[in-house]
Parts: sequence; C-alpha cells; structure tokens
Amino acid sequence: MTAFKDLGDALHGAYIELPLGGRVYRIDDVSAETALYVERVMSVGASLATEQAVSDEDIEVLDDDGERDLYRRVMGDAYDEMIRDGVNWQAIKHAGMTVMVWILRDEATAAKYWESGGGATAMGEALAPAAGNRASRRASQAMARKTPSPASTNGTRASRPRPPRDRSRGRRS
Repeated sequence: MTAFKDLGDALHGAYIELPLGGRVYRIDDVSAETALYVERVMSVGASLATEQAVSDEDIEVLDDDGERDLYRRVMGDAYDEMIRDGVNWQAIKHAGMTVMVWILRDEATAAKYWESGGGATAMGEALAPAAGNRASRRASQAMARKTPSPASTNGTRASRPRPPRDRSRGRRS
C-alpha cells in the first residue's frame, strides 16, 4: 500500500503577484467555496453567451454589484488596495479575470492571459479545455464568440429577403 504525503504544507500559501502601475499586488489563493462560485459564474456566462436558458437566480449573480463582489472575492485585500490606489476599472477587471484563470487553471495559463491584455478571445484560449472540464469548455467557447471580430461593424450581417413560397405546388386539384 502506498503512503501519500500530506500536501497541506505544499499547497498552503499559494499566491500570484500582479504588477500594476509600478506596484505589485499579491493575490492569495481562494477558498473552495469561492473557486466553486467562480466556476458557476463562468458557466452561467457561457450559458448566456450561447443563449441557453438560465434561472433568474443565476442572472442576479452577474449584475454590476455581483461583478464587483466577484472581483473582491477572488482578489481579496488586493482589490481594496487597487481601489485606494486609483487603479482604473479596466485594469481591475483584467486583474480579476487573470485571477479567475489562475483559479480555474494554473499560474502559467494565468500569466499567458495577463500578458495577452485580455479580451474574449484571450479568455477563450485561456479556458480552452485542457482535460475535458465541461464548465471551462463552455466558458471558453462562449467567451470566444462573445465579441464581434474587428472586421465586423456591429455584429450583424445583411441578408437577402427570401422570396415568398409558392404554396400552390404539390397541391391536388
């Protein structure tokens, strides 16, 4: 029988550091409850982006207050420090999304996302399925489709009207 080593010490104290505006913000690992919440939010976001049905309760998770709360939950004290330091909202959102990639994947994937500057395509690539994780796969597919391509003007396309169907064909007299 194999004796497993206690990983408590090895896994305790995990963190990442994100440099913003000449300052480095340390973000500590999150609780299991927060990690599961991040997975739920990403799954709901994927469902909304693919126009799948979601419950009213899930939609409430994604309102503006919920978004701020999510970033505060995943970044902890670093979020409040960023607010006090006057970090702009886009940078805070990018930091928060980077932390979520770290939570859902790993530090190397989070670093790639951080360096990419963000965006739906970068998030889709960061969360592309590594080992068949359904929530991550759905989130990555949804995020990749969420933003129109640069060539697109507004996400719509012109289509030709269909000619009216001839309903008299195939009728018996």
